[in-house]
Amino acid sequence: MLFTWAILEQIYGCAKLCYEGKLSKSKAIGLAVKLTGMKKGSIACGFNAFVAMMNGEEYMMNINADHMECFLINIEKDYGEFYLTRALIATKKHLIKKGVWGKGGKKEVLVHKFAQKHNIALA
Repeated sequence: MLFTWAILEQIYGCAKLCYEGKLSKSKAIGLAVKLTGMKKGSIACGFNAFVAMMNGEEYMMNINADHMECFLINIEKDYGEFYLTRALIATKKHLIKKGVWGKGGKKEVLVHKFAQKHNIALA
């Protein structure tokens, strides 16, 4: 299924409701499935990446660059620089684990763009 920006925003919104404790994970995933028509497993992958980003932890499953960018934009807007920093650190850890950090790919460029905008050091 093609991820449109609107679908990515809906996934983010549902993941946010879960993260903030407003919906259980299963209910938030069910809502996202209903809103987007995507499969439960794909939604869960995005949710897990979002939670890991918010905690500054490496996430295991891959999300595409648009998905990552949508999450970073919305984390910055909704939670501020502290959580954006955590999300950037988590994403860098993920890209290092996948063996693509340092190769100048789209995801790495996005991480650097957000880090530069906020003068965030990603040592």
